Amino acid sequence: MTDLIILFTLLVFIIVGFAKPQIAIMGYLWIDLVTPQKIAYGFMAGKPLSMVMAIVCILSFIIHLKKLNSIENKKVIVLLFTFAIWITLTTSFSLFPEQAWAKWDWAFKTIVIMALIPFTIKNNKDLEALIWVFLLSVAFYTISAGAKTALGGGGYGARLISGGDNNGLSESSTLALVAVVCLPLLVHFFNNTLLLRRTKSYQVFIFALICTAIFTVIGSYARTGLIGLALFGYFMFIKSKHKFGGLMLLLIGAGIVFTFAPEAWFNRMGTIENSSADSSALGRIVVWKWTVEFASSHIFGGGFNAYLANLGLLDLFHDNQNISFAAKAKAFHSIYFEVLGEHGFIGLAIYLSIILTLLSQLKKIAKTRTCQWELGLSKALSQSLLLFCVCGAFVGVAFQPIFYILTAFVVSLSNIRYTNE
Repeated sequence: MTDLIILFTLLVFIIVGFAKPQIAIMGYLWIDLVTPQKIAYGFMAGKPLSMVMAIVCILSFIIHLKKLNSIENKKVIVLLFTFAIWITLTTSFSLFPEQAWAKWDWAFKTIVIMALIPFTIKNNKDLEALIWVFLLSVAFYTISAGAKTALGGGGYGARLISGGDNNGLSESSTLALVAVVCLPLLVHFFNNTLLLRRTKSYQVFIFALICTAIFTVIGSYARTGLIGLALFGYFMFIKSKHKFGGLMLLLIGAGIVFTFAPEAWFNRMGTIENSSADSSALGRIVVWKWTVEFASSHIFGGGFNAYLANLGLLDLFHDNQNISFAAKAKAFHSIYFEVLGEHGFIGLAIYLSIILTLLSQLKKIAKTRTCQWELGLSKALSQSLLLFCVCGAFVGVAFQPIFYILTAFVVSLSNIRYTNE
C-alpha cells in the first residue's frame, strides 16, 4: 500500500511538473527530504527517484524556458553556481576519489536544483506552496519522532525514525537541526497564510507541528538542539510585543521540558560545559584542531570526505589519557570545518559569502516591503537562517538540502516584487 501511494504521488508530480516547473521542483523537494525510496518495502524500494525527478525538473525547465522568471539580484545565484563548480574541481583532485565522487553526486545535484527554484516562483502563493511542501515533508519525520519522544522514546544514539539508513532526516542530529530551523516558519504561518483559511483547526494543526518539532529536538538528545531552542526562545521574546507575557510563556515551556525530560537528557546536556570529559564533545574539538592544521597544508581542501585522512591522528590533538580516537576517522561535525577541510579556504569564503548575502537581502526586504506576509516571512527566514548557522556549527550538514532550500526561499522572496512589477 505504501509503495502504491509513493508511486501515485510521484506520477502526479511528474505529470503536472511537465506543465508547471514549480510543481516539478516541489516534487524534487519532497523526494529529497522524505526519501520515499528508502522507507518503501516493496517495488519502490531503492529506486533512483531523486534522479528521475531531477530529470523531470530539467526537462520542464527546458520546455518552459521562455516563461521562467528573470532574477533581479543574481549575486546568490552566481555564488551557488560558482560553489558547484568549485566543489567539482576539488573533487577532481580529492584524497579519496571513490568516496568523494559519491558525495559529489548528491551535493552537486542539490545545489544546482535549488539554485533553479527562484526562476519558477512567480508570486507569494507559489512561494507559500513551496514552503508548505518543505514543512510537511519535515513533519513526516517530526510527527513520528515527536510522538515517540512524548511516549518515552529517544536518547543519545537512539533512532527516532524507523526505516531509512540513518542519513539525511533519518539521522537524529540532522533532524533536530532541521526541526529547529522550521520553528520560525511555523510560527509565521500560524498567523499568516495565503493558501489556507486561518481557522481554529488550522491553528491547532500548526501548534501541533510546533510541539512535535520541539519534542523531536528533545528526543534527539542533540546538544546543538538545546542551543537552537534557546536561540529560538530568544527570538520569540524580542519579537513579542508583551515582554512579560512572552517571558512567562518561555518559562512555562522551559518548565514543561525540565519536568518531563529524563535524567539521561540532563546528563547529556550537562556535558556542554565540560567538553574535555565527554568523548563526543572532545571529538569535535580535536577534529576541528586537526582540520585547521590540515587546511594549512591543503589550502584548496582535500575533497569530499577528506576527514578520512584523520584516521589514527586525532589523539595527537588532545591530552585526555582516558579517551582515544585511534580506532576510526571522525567526521567534521561542523558546516564551517566541513567546507574548510573538504574545499579549502576558497570554498569556505564562497560558502560564507552566500550566507552573508542572504542575510543582507533579508534585511533589505524588511526595510523596503510593505506587504505584511512578505515582512513576516523575511523575519522568519532570517531567524531560520541564523538558527542554521548557529546549530550548524556543531553538525556537519553543509551539503544537506536544508541550507540550499533556505537559500532558494530567500532569493525567491527577494525576486517576487521584481517579477510582479
